[in-house]
Amino acid sequence: MSIRKLFAVLALVVSIPLFAQADPAEALLAARNEAAAASAAEQAGSAALAREDAALQRAIDRKIDARISAALAPPVKVRARSANVAARNGPRAKGSERGLYAAQ
Repeated sequence: MSIRKLFAVLALVVSIPLFAQADPAEALLAARNEAAAASAAEQAGSAALAREDAALQRAIDRKIDARISAALAPPVKVRARSANVAARNGPRAKGSERGLYAAQ
């Protein structure tokens, strides 16, 4: 008899009392409890994903609402000379245009 066959027989002999003591009702109860725990964990994960998706959708909706309200708001009145404020208040307010370009 080879060593592998010897170990296989030894493992079978050692495990026979364990199989004899196993209660089928207890094994069924343990399997049911394990399935219930797995189901609860899956539901918790699903609920967390649903909350995260809802939060992301609310953020997207707020961003779209802000863009729509900005687009529909009345236009802001701009004075014709307001673009030159930086040039008038800059380091060089008077003089030639060449000096103005050099300051920029």
